Amino acid sequence: VVVNDDTTQLGILSGLLAKAGVEARAFESAEAALTAMDPADPPDLVVTDLYMPGIDGWRFCRLLRSPEYEAFNEVPILVVSATFAGDHPEHITADVGADAFLPSPVDGKAFTAQIKALLTGKEQRRLPLALIVEDSMTLAGLLKKTFAANGYRADVALTAREAEAAFAETPYDVAVLDYHLPDGTGDALLNVLQTERPDCVCLMMTADPTPELALDWMKRGAAAYLRKPFEPEFLIELCARARRERALLRTEDLLEVRTQELRASEAMLARAQKIAHLGSWQFDIPANRLTWSDEIFRIFGCEPQEFKATYEAFLDAIYPEDREMVNQAYTDSLKNRTPYGIDHRLLMKDGGVKWVHEECETWFDENGRPLRSIGIAQDITARKQTEE
Repeated sequence: VVVNDDTTQLGILSGLLAKAGVEARAFESAEAALTAMDPADPPDLVVTDLYMPGIDGWRFCRLLRSPEYEAFNEVPILVVSATFAGDHPEHITADVGADAFLPSPVDGKAFTAQIKALLTGKEQRRLPLALIVEDSMTLAGLLKKTFAANGYRADVALTAREAEAAFAETPYDVAVLDYHLPDGTGDALLNVLQTERPDCVCLMMTADPTPELALDWMKRGAAAYLRKPFEPEFLIELCARARRERALLRTEDLLEVRTQELRASEAMLARAQKIAHLGSWQFDIPANRLTWSDEIFRIFGCEPQEFKATYEAFLDAIYPEDREMVNQAYTDSLKNRTPYGIDHRLLMKDGGVKWVHEECETWFDENGRPLRSIGIAQDITARKQTEE
């Protein structure tokens, strides 16, 4: 099962799965996938995006790991996301309950290798780790059982000393800390975790919270607190929210860094393209909409406001004797699903002629329909004049 609201990405991932010998069933939403998935015949693998309208990837993965969807609890999940590219994948997989993570756009070989590892069981899912610090063995046992039923590996510490020893050995994702302990308070443990394990989501619990305590816990870095008694399932819900909020905060930091990197990269690319007299373009085939880089406009000798941004407008700019050749090359590439490269002439507004070299590759959906073409065009007029 492949879930992605971007039809282009959906087509690419489905095509890669087909090449790997896997039957891909594509869905543009998690809700549609859940409706179609048969508990009596669960899929062998789920590949999902994170950011989607409606039920996003976080909620989708959590549902697949919940007792309500028990038939799908053991189905391997691969998350493919552009947002977390470069981040530590173990954090992402643990946060969402998935088995593996790959950045988007995916590398075909890496994607195929990851798929095979998941399908053969060579890739073992890292269960999120929870530590329950509670001196009541009855409550601690109940919480441990509830965590386990919701896809966690849970440990129990009955004292503050046991908890500190556990923290030193294990990188817990979640810690639930009782305020009153036989040998101390949960505040001290909260301070230790915030210093030594800042990625751990900490929740406090007590039978007698006060506004002062609640404020102090939040200032110390607690994600939330609970008043005893409470339903164990509510604790699981609270943990899921807190981990998701932590992931979103990490996303905001990543997006800020990526935005700055992208701006610098775009500026360098634009400069390099200008020096090389080379431009890039994209063609949204279903919408018949062309997108050109600044250098393409310079090569074609027109302003953005003058260009109608359609395939027909592009053909009109080509030297009349070369139009059929260019159109045929593109048509053949769609028919054969192969990239192409071609030299042709442009007819400039002043009647002059310019030579360009173009290369193009097209992406197709799972049904073989062309979705998007991308390509480059380079001004080779000087080279042609030299050859002549």
